Amino acid sequence: MALTETTMQEILSEYAARRQQHETERDLRVADIYRQVPEIAAIDEEIQSFGLNAMKGYLQNGRDAARSLSELRSRYEHLTTSRAELLRRNGYAPDAMEVHYTCPLCKDTGYVDYQKCSCLKQRIIRAAYDHSGLPNHLKKENRQAFNPALFSDEPYQNEVLTPRQNILNNLKVVEDAVRQIADGGCRNLLFTGTAGTGKSFLSGVMANELLALGRTVLYVGCYDLCAYFDQEHFGDRARKAPTSLSAEAIDACDLLIIDDLGAEFRTSLSYTSLFHLIDQRLQNEKSTVLSTNWWIPDLRELYDERFVSRILGGYTIVRFFGPDLRVTQARAGSSSNR
Repeated sequence: MALTETTMQEILSEYAARRQQHETERDLRVADIYRQVPEIAAIDEEIQSFGLNAMKGYLQNGRDAARSLSELRSRYEHLTTSRAELLRRNGYAPDAMEVHYTCPLCKDTGYVDYQKCSCLKQRIIRAAYDHSGLPNHLKKENRQAFNPALFSDEPYQNEVLTPRQNILNNLKVVEDAVRQIADGGCRNLLFTGTAGTGKSFLSGVMANELLALGRTVLYVGCYDLCAYFDQEHFGDRARKAPTSLSAEAIDACDLLIIDDLGAEFRTSLSYTSLFHLIDQRLQNEKSTVLSTNWWIPDLRELYDERFVSRILGGYTIVRFFGPDLRVTQARAGSSSNR
């Protein structure tokens, strides 16, 4: 999993603050118990001296050191039993003097035996969702939400497959890509087709499935990405980009989804930067999904041959077609309300 170093530091700082808070709460509880039950304070004071007493007994008693240690052990057990009884009689829980960690497994360190605790893994996944840039309407899209019945099973124009058969094939491509990326591999897809044919939905499926598996995803519109490139170069004089975008986030994500390729406002700088980003991710074997409402011939009109050839040479083309589902559903809803 490749969260940015900044985000990981924020998470570990959050753990440290939580641990400190729980330890402070424990100290305050103990101070209150000592005030209410001074006998417990006296017992703890004696227990704290056991290490020194054990060493003295060993040095002074020589051959009888084992007996001395046995006596100290018996005394310790008696004191702890007495303390537990005093706590009970005064209405305190048996663990009132212990630290109540949010996660007892790792004691709020995030690690168990030098391995990430399950709580830290879940926190990282949640952070990945928070930093993914995934639009709210796509955050619930997953394999279970897929309904092929929404897609027409009637012949469409001159296509060999019906829209339903095609979207089922595309789903298989996406599921295969998810498995490959989750296993640490690289897969690059170009979603191409008209609006309302399922591109955003399958982008959401890919993003959510990978996030749930602990991989990191960054979802960004091409317009915002190009605005970011200009802002990085021109500063305040450029268009404003989303604050979540950074070179670190773009470089660290396991999957970068660039939506609406071809709808961006291009400058010579942003155009060059976009090509460089796509080329670098290909060279570094970092997975990317490009989604566009344009067909391949249209892309050749929008971008130069070098740009299009780089995509065609490194991406699996995934075609979407059929009636616009948004229009179809809107009409169905309007008819049912008549």
